[in-house]
Amino acid sequence: MLMIIAEKEFKDYITSKRFLLIFGFLLLISIVSIWQGYNIYQARLENYVAGKTKFQPSIFDIFTQVRNYLGLIGAIFALSLGFDAITKEREMGTLKVLMSHPVYKDQVILGKFLGGALTLGLSILIMTLTSLGALLILGVQIDGESLMRIILFMLFAYLYLLLFLGVGMAFSALSKNSSNALMYSLVLFLILMIIFPTIAPMIGEHYAGDAPQQPQVSRKEDPHAWELYIKNYMKWQQKRYGIENKINSFSPYYNFQQLGSYILNPYKSTQSNLPIIQRVISNPQLAQVLRKSGIVKIELEKYSLSQSLSFATSHIVLLIAPLIMSFIVAYVAFMRSDMR
Repeated sequence: MLMIIAEKEFKDYITSKRFLLIFGFLLLISIVSIWQGYNIYQARLENYVAGKTKFQPSIFDIFTQVRNYLGLIGAIFALSLGFDAITKEREMGTLKVLMSHPVYKDQVILGKFLGGALTLGLSILIMTLTSLGALLILGVQIDGESLMRIILFMLFAYLYLLLFLGVGMAFSALSKNSSNALMYSLVLFLILMIIFPTIAPMIGEHYAGDAPQQPQVSRKEDPHAWELYIKNYMKWQQKRYGIENKINSFSPYYNFQQLGSYILNPYKSTQSNLPIIQRVISNPQLAQVLRKSGIVKIELEKYSLSQSLSFATSHIVLLIAPLIMSFIVAYVAFMRSDMR
């Protein structure tokens, strides 16, 4: 009975206009993102060949936009599948009919989740094959490790979408109607996607305090003052962004973005200071001093896939944990609901 329910849900999903519309838009955006990323990749490859940069471009340069769009539109896509999974059946009266048959309640909720999971799995598979096909058409050479990084990234994207499917189903099981479930899902979506990223920098700046004041003399006149300033500035930056990252870690979107950057970019590590340089690059004098001081070093080491996974461990856990929690909430809420 479990597989029968899952099969029915799967067929209902893939034949619905909602699925075709949102998934079609997501697939189109992904193709456009691949094209944009390819142009960026080509420009950086030309600079690398010309010796203008020390960083060899990677698959990360192509998939950056895919990661961003998939994180936002993909979450909406998964929520759209789950927010009325229970309430729609209740409103149409088909839930009572279903429960009148020899079927257990846990089979119903498990079947619905499995049907949604199969739908998302098919979607991710189509997106993966389409992305790889687009890269081959564009003439991008994909070595074995890059291929593994792309596949692994899409697998984690699948987990990310399952999380929002679980959130949608949890609100569907807790709500009396689909309108309330949709409203609650969208509110949580806005909190996770907009509120947290907005307040995190403000809280980080508040608790980190005022930034160290830049010396009023040149570096040649007082090199010791500049070195002391750089050390204090780096400590302030680490404290500020440490707080900001802790707040952002509550957002699945942030964890997915960080996870994607580790998996796709072989040069990124937890010890890299490159993001800090990029943060202060608007101050050319400071950026130049940071590079020449030796206090900040741009790491050029290329990491293996296993090392990249070790860097992303905390973000993987912070994706899987809420996925499990959302499913547990949906399961318990449905098991305790009144079918009358």
